[in-house]
Amino acid sequence: MNLNQFSRGAVFYLALFLSAILVTGREAQGASEEVQHFGATPADDLLGCIQRVYGKPVIRDLMVRDVIVTPCPSGKELVAEAVKKKGLLFLEDEEWIFLAPANYFVPRPPYSQEDAARAPKQHSIKVETRLDPAKEMSEEQAKNILSVIKREARMPPILGSQDPWKTGKLVITLNVRFLPIRLGEGLPESVVTIISEPSDVRPARLIYGELHGGKYKALWDSPWFEGGSIEFVDVNGDGEKEILIKSETAGANSVNVELVVFDRKGRELSRQELCGSFDSVPPVGAACPITGANEISVTENVAGPKQILAGDGEVCTYQPEKAIFVCPSQTRASILGIAVQSNEKGLR
Repeated sequence: MNLNQFSRGAVFYLALFLSAILVTGREAQGASEEVQHFGATPADDLLGCIQRVYGKPVIRDLMVRDVIVTPCPSGKELVAEAVKKKGLLFLEDEEWIFLAPANYFVPRPPYSQEDAARAPKQHSIKVETRLDPAKEMSEEQAKNILSVIKREARMPPILGSQDPWKTGKLVITLNVRFLPIRLGEGLPESVVTIISEPSDVRPARLIYGELHGGKYKALWDSPWFEGGSIEFVDVNGDGEKEILIKSETAGANSVNVELVVFDRKGRELSRQELCGSFDSVPPVGAACPITGANEISVTENVAGPKQILAGDGEVCTYQPEKAIFVCPSQTRASILGIAVQSNEKGLR
C-alpha cells in the first residue's frame, strides 16, 4: 500500500469514527430531550406502556398504584388481557383511556337493593378538557400545547365520582390552566401548565415546558400534589423564579396549609427528609409539601435565599448542598426525638 492509499484509508475510517460519534451524540441528545417524569411509579410505567400501544393518553384512578406489567405487551389485546389479570378495569373512548380497580362500578354501602337493581350494567367514559389559557395566549396555542402534553406527559390521578356505580357514562373533567412566564433574565419563555379535576382539593400535576422560536417543548412533569394557588418567587436566591403552589384544607380547629416548590429544572425544593410524620406520609408518586397550620409565608428579603415560615414558629431554611428547604420539625432527628420522648413517658 502506498502513502496515498494509506491516507485515503485513514481518512475513510476517521470519517466513519466521527460519524459514529455524531450519531451517538444525537441519540444521547434525543434521549436527554425526552420529558422527565419526576416521582414516577410502577403504575406510570404501565400507563406509558398502554399509551405507546394504543396511541392515547391514559388517566388512572388514584387507587391504581403499585401495578407492574413487564415486559410491555406488544398488541392491544395483549395489553387489555394483562391489565385485566392485574385486577384493573380498562375503559376507552375516542381519545382517552381510563384505568381503575376492577370493583370501581360495584355498589358501595350505604345503598338499597332497589338502587343496586337500577344501577347500569354497562359503563363507558367521556373525558372533557376545559382550557384556561392566560390572556396573552390564544385558545389555538393552548390547544396545540395540550396536544403535546397529551402525547408526552402524565395526567394527574383522579378521585372521580363519589358513586360511579350509579351512572352509565362516567364523565371525567380536567381543568387545564396555562401560565406563560419568563422565570429569569435571558431565559426562554416558560409555560407552566397545571392539570387537575375542577377542585383545589383534587390531585394536580404540573407540566413544565418552554417556547423556542414559538414552538412548545414539554421538558418535565411533577409528582402529583394537591391543587391550589400559584406564585412565582425566587426563593433560593439563584436569580431564577421558582414555582410555588399553596393549598389549604379546613381542619377541625385550624386550616392545614401545604406548600410545594419546584425550580425550573423540576427539582422539588420543598421535599422534606421524611415526607411528613409517621401518620401523614403521602402516597407513592406524590410531592412531599412543607406543612403548617393556618399560614405559610415567604420572607421578603431581596438578596440571597428566603426563609419559609410554616406557622407555630417553624422556620424552614434553604440548604444549597441539598437543594431543599429544611424544616426542623420535619427532619429525621426531630421525629425520632419525639418518638424517644414518647417512649420514655410510656416507661414511666
